[in-house]
Amino acid sequence: IAVNYSRKVLKTHSTSFFIVTRFLPKYMRDEVELVYGSVRFPDEIVDSFDIENDEKKVLLDQWRKNYHIAIQTNSFKNSVNAGVPVLLAGFAEVVKKYSIPIDYYNSFLDAMELDVKPRKFEDIDDLIDNYIFGSAIVVGYFLTYVYVSSQENNINETLKSSKELGIAL
Repeated sequence: IAVNYSRKVLKTHSTSFFIVTRFLPKYMRDEVELVYGSVRFPDEIVDSFDIENDEKKVLLDQWRKNYHIAIQTNSFKNSVNAGVPVLLAGFAEVVKKYSIPIDYYNSFLDAMELDVKPRKFEDIDDLIDNYIFGSAIVVGYFLTYVYVSSQENNINETLKSSKELGIAL
């Protein structure tokens, strides 16, 4: 259910990425789509929802709470039964399966909150550490864990490359 929903979200919002993902093995494609769905919805809250910033903050806070509920449950079904949206419940299963650090998604949500209420950054390092990390780098990290799951000895080097790509983008 979550994969099908994520696939529709991906196909609707990113035709080119959707086409590229068709070349991945099915198990990997499904998980990449779950990653995409989990980051797309909060981004839509920030960029597309025609509501006040306070309401956006409330929705992001609720999304974060649901993420933590999903991380603490022992199955997709239990997450959904606890009221977690299917996109997030599916993503939480990917996080658990690949031992993706839980705080990466918190950093992503922190960056979404900065999109709602921007602040001035002191310098490029402050910008990278406190915005780009959450908005771009960790998304690459999620994909890195899925892509290199069979080559754990290469994960640190791949994460380093992913970080540099996130900064460049």
